Amino acid sequence: MLIHHDPLPWVAPGTTLFAIIGLFVSGPIARALDTRRLVGWLLVVSLALIAFATLVPLYGTFEAGAPGSVGCDLSVLTPVTLGDFVSITDRALNVVLFAPLGFALGLMPRSRRSLVLIAGAAALPFAIEATQGLLPVLHRACESRDVIDNITGLLVGLACGVVAGVVVHRLAGAADASRAGA
Repeated sequence: MLIHHDPLPWVAPGTTLFAIIGLFVSGPIARALDTRRLVGWLLVVSLALIAFATLVPLYGTFEAGAPGSVGCDLSVLTPVTLGDFVSITDRALNVVLFAPLGFALGLMPRSRRSLVLIAGAAALPFAIEATQGLLPVLHRACESRDVIDNITGLLVGLACGVVAGVVVHRLAGAADASRAGA
């Protein structure tokens, strides 16, 4: 009988826990970042999801001397394809993983602070892959394609967040004008 082990057992419970914690810390985060509370909450949840999906050991266990990658596979430098999304590959999941973070950052007001956060978010995939490469106990592989896919997800999410922010701003302006004229 084949026993299936969840390779990422901490993703759902960890992200759920931080979704709850985010309810309590989103207000202070939003005030500090001069944004809406929902954006603060989305930042907390998306960062928790990324951390639990990338920096927790596969199969949920740390093992001394566990096999892991040494170095980094830099052989794949091509962008993700639409075919990766049709069959739901690891590449597609890596794109989707970073899209909520990009979306939240795209909703933030344009400022020096938001640019610094976007730069930090763009550096995050590099830091994750370096950590995975340096800590074989995580059972992870450092791969250039993960960085490309994560950055792609960040950019797609960022673009969607900017568009959503513009639409919401215009709808709010139209509603305000309608109330003022009534």
